Amino acid sequence: MSRLSEWWAAKRPVVQTASEVTTLKAKAAGYEAAYQKAPWHMSAQHLLSELDPQMISWLRRLQQNDVLVSPFGSSGTPEEKDRLQLVQWARLWAIRDPIIGATTKLWTDYGFGRAVSLHVVADDAEESPEQKVWDAFFKHPKNRALLGERSIHNLSNRLLSDGELFFVMWRNTLNGACILRRFPTEEVTERVTLPDDSETVLYYKRVWMEGSQQNERYYPDWLASEDDLSKANLPVTADVASEQDGLSPVVLHVALEGIDWRGWPLCTATEPWAKAYKQFSTDRAAVARNAAAVLEEYNVKGGPRMVDIVKRGLQSSLNSSTSDYETNPPPGAGSYRVQNEAVTTKRMSMATGAGDAAQDSMLLLGQAAAGSRVTTMMLGRTDMTQNRAIAQEAMKPTLRAWARYQMIWRSVFEDFYTIVCDSAARWGNATDGGLKLSSDYETDIVVSLGSPIDSDFALMIDAISVLWEKGIVSEKLLSLIVMQQPEMGLTQDVIEATLEAMYPEGEGMPDEEPEEEPDEEPEEESELLAEVLGIRAMMDMLAIRRDADGQAD
Repeated sequence: MSRLSEWWAAKRPVVQTASEVTTLKAKAAGYEAAYQKAPWHMSAQHLLSELDPQMISWLRRLQQNDVLVSPFGSSGTPEEKDRLQLVQWARLWAIRDPIIGATTKLWTDYGFGRAVSLHVVADDAEESPEQKVWDAFFKHPKNRALLGERSIHNLSNRLLSDGELFFVMWRNTLNGACILRRFPTEEVTERVTLPDDSETVLYYKRVWMEGSQQNERYYPDWLASEDDLSKANLPVTADVASEQDGLSPVVLHVALEGIDWRGWPLCTATEPWAKAYKQFSTDRAAVARNAAAVLEEYNVKGGPRMVDIVKRGLQSSLNSSTSDYETNPPPGAGSYRVQNEAVTTKRMSMATGAGDAAQDSMLLLGQAAAGSRVTTMMLGRTDMTQNRAIAQEAMKPTLRAWARYQMIWRSVFEDFYTIVCDSAARWGNATDGGLKLSSDYETDIVVSLGSPIDSDFALMIDAISVLWEKGIVSEKLLSLIVMQQPEMGLTQDVIEATLEAMYPEGEGMPDEEPEEEPDEEPEEESELLAEVLGIRAMMDMLAIRRDADGQAD
């Protein structure tokens, strides 16, 4: 028998009564819950407030050791506690860290946009019953918490920080109205699928606290049919959310790329590099701060006692105070310049190695930018973008990522539209303040996001054709604008070579000459740039009017 086995045999508790067995099981369950959910779960329930500082410090050291051994704990594979720990970090650093904060805001501003508009494609869309149902849902006072102008961008911020969102649509069975809410990612602990189909989701298990009471409930997925729900393998005592109190909830799960069915934060790959860059920048700031002062090195002739005397004089905490309660008053100005041979000073080097530090930091910030799919120029390092051509090429992957992110949110609002219209078709009636739809309601819709890159390619081509027919711009310029669109995927060299082949010198320009010749002929590059800026401004105006009126002029 090993020494560990002998120790356990001597120290193990002797269970004698049923109550002791129950207590032991409760303790075991508590430790298991703490392992799976701590420290965020214990912190949310204020359980850590009972620990003294020494215990909290010990827990933090254990956590650091766990990370050093393996980024995913002792198992070596990512677990739910690892994802939740990263979620808590991402939420905090999105506010406190400039790199993570800037990344989140860039994805929200350029990928999600500033506003959302959904229009039904019909002969008379503004008067269509489907449009009225959607507008009533989107402008409902109780939905302002998530869909209001001051809060709708937070949906994108939370998706980027949490990696996933659980929307719950509370459908009123009396009039068909829908109220939108969401469950925190830490409250949804499990999903239930068909026994023979792991891709068909039936229920989501939610665990939440009300005071000291823990509650569990299963909520149906919005796509699950009644027949499929009846096949779910649920516990006998499961509390299933169903039609009660005039409300019928369904859940819509939205997730970024992740592992299995859980979404992970956008900054998952960025986390270690953002931490390293923050620490590197902090250290460099300390070096620069010290170099900004006059640094002198004191060489003391004497033992430790003489060294301590000099240190105490330099470490006075009230250098500018005349208070009489200072136990170690500061020396008089210039007193250290009057000295004997016991103390000598030597001016330290003012070099900080800033050039090498700038090069070293490129590695760290470059990795952080690659993990978040943005360019280093957007994260405050314009020195890492050598010229305009490189900047244009570097932006293409970012634009593609933002375009894919837009597709996610468009699909989300399309699903919202389906849920809202289904509710109006099933329960809607005019007598209780609701709107009624037929079961074959219009499904052809257009979702617009108020983003700088949110411009429909077909719509832009149609608008350019109109401008060409009216003779506003030249054929060559229109060709240039079309080829510069991100959807074309052409480099600047290819664009220039194509223009040269399509339009030899003097071709593709307007036939009519201006009535009055300018005093100085502007350079072709400046003229072309001015026209490009003008046409892009027109395109922006068309996009704005489309969002406001529901259609492009």
